[in-house]
Amino acid sequence: MAMDPLSDVLSLLNVSSASPSRLEAGGRWALAFKGYQHVKVGAVVAGSCWITAEHTAPVRVEAGDCYLLASGRPYQLAGDLDTPPADGYAMFAAAASSTLRYGTEPDGAARTIMIGGNVTFDETTAALLLDNLPSVARIPAGTHSAQVLHPTLRLLADETAAALPGAEVMTEHLTQILFIHALRTLMSTGSGGDESVPG
Repeated sequence: MAMDPLSDVLSLLNVSSASPSRLEAGGRWALAFKGYQHVKVGAVVAGSCWITAEHTAPVRVEAGDCYLLASGRPYQLAGDLDTPPADGYAMFAAAASSTLRYGTEPDGAARTIMIGGNVTFDETTAALLLDNLPSVARIPAGTHSAQVLHPTLRLLADETAAALPGAEVMTEHLTQILFIHALRTLMSTGSGGDESVPG
C-alpha cells in the first residue's frame, strides 16, 4: 500500500523525540531559552502565556492550545511581556526533575502549566520539512484540530505530573503524536507564517 505524502516525508526524516518537560509558573514571570535543534512542540494545560521567538511577534497561547516552534532561534515564555526574563535553560538544568516550578507551589492558584518537548530529524533530510514550517504556529483550543488532541494532552499532563513506570517512553511517543498532528493541521490549512491556525 502506498504511503500518503506526510508519511513519506516522516519516513525519510527518521523522527525522534525527547521526553517533554513540564513548566508550572505563577505570579509575574518570564523565562528565556537558547536555540534548539529542529522543532519544539507543546501545549498549554492550564493558564496562559506569551511565546516570543527571536525576530517574531509575541503569540498568546491559552489552556488547550497547542503550539509548534520551528525556527531554531532563541525564544521566551512569559506571563507578561514587561517582566525581564530569567535563564529558563539554567532553571530547568537545576531542577530535580523534568518539572520546573517557577514562582508557584504544587496546586498553586492561577498558575500556568505547559508541556513541551524537542523533536529532531536526520540532518541530511531535515530541510525537507523545516524550510516549509512557520517559526511559530498556534493551534487554538476551540478548533477541531486541538479538540482531537485533548486525550493526548490529558495523558501527557498525567505522565509529566508524576514519576510513573515507563513514563519516559510513554511521553516520547505522545510527543511524536502531538508533533504529527500539528503537521497535519499546518498542511491542511496551508499555514506558512507566524500565526494561529484557523479551525
